[in-house]
Amino acid sequence: MSPAHGAAARWTSRPGSSAASWDDVLRDIDERVRTARATQPAAAADNALSADPAKYLELANASPHGICVHQDGKVVFVNAAVCKFLGASEPADIVGRPISEFVAQDSRAALIERIDSLKVPGARTQAAEAVLLTFDGGTLDVESTSVLTVWNGERAYQVILRDLTEQKRTAAAVMYQAATIQNASDAIVATSSSGLVTSWNPAAREMYGYTETDAKGRSVSEVVGASLDPQAIIDAGGKENAVHYNADGNRLAVRVSAAEMPDGFALICTDETPRRKAEEHFTTVVESVDTGMIVMGPTGHIDLANPAAHRIVGARDGSLIGLHSDGIRLFDEAGQEIPHEEFPSSQIARTGKATSRVVRIRRFDGADRWVSITSARLGEDDQPGSSVLTSFADITEDRADRARLTHAATHDPLTNLANRRLVLSFLTDALAKPDTTVTVLFIDLDNFKMINDSLGHPAGDQVLKIAAFRLRAEIADGIVGRDGGDKFVLATTTCATAVDVRGLSDHVRQHLIAPMTVQGRALTIDTNIGIAMSAPRDTRSAAELIADSEIAMYTAKNAGPGRAVLYEPALREPIKRRLQLEQDLRAVMDDGAAAIPVVYQPIVDLVTGDIVAAEAMPHWEHTEHGSISPAEVFAVADADGDLLGAIGAHVIQSATRECARWRVEHGVHLNANVNMSIRQLGDPRLLQVMELALGGSSTEPAELCVEVTEDALHDAADILKAVRGRGIQVAVDDFGTRRSSLTQLQRLGLNAIKIDRTFIAALGTSPNAEPVVAGMVGMAHAVDMVVIAEGVDTVHQLDVLRAMGCDYAQGDFVAGPGPAEKLLPHYDHLPR
Repeated sequence: MSPAHGAAARWTSRPGSSAASWDDVLRDIDERVRTARATQPAAAADNALSADPAKYLELANASPHGICVHQDGKVVFVNAAVCKFLGASEPADIVGRPISEFVAQDSRAALIERIDSLKVPGARTQAAEAVLLTFDGGTLDVESTSVLTVWNGERAYQVILRDLTEQKRTAAAVMYQAATIQNASDAIVATSSSGLVTSWNPAAREMYGYTETDAKGRSVSEVVGASLDPQAIIDAGGKENAVHYNADGNRLAVRVSAAEMPDGFALICTDETPRRKAEEHFTTVVESVDTGMIVMGPTGHIDLANPAAHRIVGARDGSLIGLHSDGIRLFDEAGQEIPHEEFPSSQIARTGKATSRVVRIRRFDGADRWVSITSARLGEDDQPGSSVLTSFADITEDRADRARLTHAATHDPLTNLANRRLVLSFLTDALAKPDTTVTVLFIDLDNFKMINDSLGHPAGDQVLKIAAFRLRAEIADGIVGRDGGDKFVLATTTCATAVDVRGLSDHVRQHLIAPMTVQGRALTIDTNIGIAMSAPRDTRSAAELIADSEIAMYTAKNAGPGRAVLYEPALREPIKRRLQLEQDLRAVMDDGAAAIPVVYQPIVDLVTGDIVAAEAMPHWEHTEHGSISPAEVFAVADADGDLLGAIGAHVIQSATRECARWRVEHGVHLNANVNMSIRQLGDPRLLQVMELALGGSSTEPAELCVEVTEDALHDAADILKAVRGRGIQVAVDDFGTRRSSLTQLQRLGLNAIKIDRTFIAALGTSPNAEPVVAGMVGMAHAVDMVVIAEGVDTVHQLDVLRAMGCDYAQGDFVAGPGPAEKLLPHYDHLPR
């Protein structure tokens, strides 16, 4: 069956003429040829075909390019490359058939127009793209050049064909990657169909000196300082070397690649100025790189070398002739120099078998280029002693493009760590090895969002880069990847036991929490690490192992900063519950904050028994899980900064309104105490939320008290100073569970400490409890701070605290949390 699938091939004539069959057109051209032949001397038609047909056939059959000759509309000769292109078993499958059977409909008109322009033998067309029809029903993109020649004394057309498949595939991949990678080192410019700039990446700004605002909407020729016609570049093959000028008038040597988009063009401009300057004394810049061809005689000396061969090896035109082939140095993929006897040309001379391979060739200027090299004998008898044709195509740029694309597809652009895809590949290979234990550490940077929100994304990016550098230094046998955001994955096969893994986890954490300097600030981060181990014969996949380590990480995160948890199946249930609560809480808040009522727990004066403050906290009755504690509500919301901010704002607004209502309706002045996590303190909208709540309820700033943990005294010191600067009180919650100094408390101007409930619970049960609590009370009073005891559950605890001079108490013995309207009945019945 023919490549045209049996359908009659048609050709659309030029404007002004009617449609005609391909054979009709060829007959018409043949008639013109005969007319021209009658009016021109026969000698004018002489060319290479008539000069030495045998030599021509030898060279043609050895060429990696397709060579076809057609006469009177029929194919009269094809070389082996054309058979390969079309999928033919032998030339006889093609020779004698109409040329129209092998040319796609859309390419025929242009082909006819080009060969029609050839008037005298030896004339040739410009190289142009065409589409061929193959024997298997497919198509092949080629670059074709037609030459008017003579075949058996009659006028004919020689067509040289170059397969564009790999070139187009590489170009398409490069263009796609350029559109997706924002940190490209090349200038990437998009234009409208009329040539106006529509997109201008940072590299373009650096290269040409114009900001995106300056460049967009202007002619691309104007901003690159030279005429630039994307369509002309595409028509010429998609690439061109050009000279551009930046905004300061500096000359730039640029390689421009162009591709058509639905609404315009995409351009990649590579600044080759440094490289071009270094090469100027060796060779001139050429517009394109063709295949080099060298013919070596039986002695190994070069008899023939085309201009492309000279260009690729960096030799002066003609200087290769007479040179022995051992004067050319080749290297393999590993960088080892290839002995001359293993050159493809030497192997074909010795064995008679054509050979091909990819090698690195050392140019005469010392530079290296990657080439695809093929050697074959010249001569029909294929006897030893025949000349050898070696052809080589420069594939350096193609290899570099593929390497960049491969790296970009498997690495995180910010940290240059492996991405999830590459980590999964590593784990899949490791899990396939017998008797191998694979360990995954899923690492989360604690409070990273606060750094991002308070110091900005550049600071956050720098933190991620430092963390990536430290992690990379920690592992010699394994892989480190970034899983997005502030999460990293470390995988290794060096840990055989849980003890080994714990040691690695502790070592990683110690390196990550070491202080780092970012934007002149000393920052400290902590980590939460989830660990999953896969022993031999474990059936989990790579993705499942990462998922289990992530579950363990979230379990560690819920337990507090600086934790590491080893995965076990039982961990899945709390995570499932947490995910459900997070989804349900988000849905509830979408319906309105009133769906989460605020409850209040009184704080009383141990001398007068009066309520002096009430701690406000969210109360959520879940339809399935029942009452959700305030601590868990905040922990669930902490996974989503916006959700956490909305709940925090709701509690502040409700608390300040209630304090104002008590003052107006009952004449009672209460402080509203609200808890704030480190992540909430990092919200840039926090101060505005507080000011709006105070102003909207006519509440004085001193009547609002923010309760924070000791960790916040270090990690959120700046925002706490800003809060105190507005007259809002600050109390240290859970005091005694961390290390805080008197100097630190004084420097921040804090108002109160709340002794952690674990110390209060020990009063009456531990002989050491009273001295410890008394010491805390005395320390706080020494710096003029109020002391609140939280978790008071017995009358004994209340009496002991009152006796040692503690100021205030809070706990279920005093009164449990409840709605605001239930505070008043407690007011007259508090322990006094």
